[in-house]
Order: sequence, then structure tokens, then C-alpha cells
Amino acid sequence: MDSKHNGGATNLDRREFMKLGGLGAVATAVVGSTACEPRNSRETGSNERSWWVNETFELEEATFSGLADDMASGRRTSVEITQLYLDRIAALDREGAKLRS
Repeated sequence: MDSKHNGGATNLDRREFMKLGGLGAVATAVVGSTACEPRNSRETGSNERSWWVNETFELEEATFSGLADDMASGRRTSVEITQLYLDRIAALDREGAKLRS
């Protein structure tokens, strides 16, 4: 059987395979890194960080057990907790990332 002709398949030596693999990895990295950047400065609005990054949300670091403890002790009700999350979602939809949730 001839080693140069393998049923129509191309035989790549190790160097050629590594070169093509490296080229593919670089292309993927370049395309992936540029796809996340804003197209122009108007899309960012300004050089400052967005308001929702700077603003703190009082339940941001809350855990389920912490919220359960708050409800058990009477510090918060489930209605209050739910309303805080709904207000946060509405604020993000209205002025933030436009999640449209």
C-alpha cells in the first residue's frame, strides 16, 4: 500500500499538523478577544464604569441561609426580599444592560 495515497485523505506530517493547529489557535484567540470589545466609543457612553458596576446592591453577597435567617428572625420578609430583587431587575432593564427580562 502506498503511504502517500491513503484513500483520498491528506497525509500531514507532525510539523505541518502543529503549524496548522497553532495557526487555528491564534485565529481563535484573536477573533474571540475582539468580539467582546465595543465597536466604537459611542457604544460605551463614556470612559467611566457603568452605574450598575459602581452601585452596591444590598443583597449582592446574600446567601440562601443568610436570607432564611433574616426571615426567621423577622429582620426581613419574603415579600421584601422579592421586591428588592424585582427592583434590581427593573433598574438593570431600564438603565443597565438592557436584559429585557
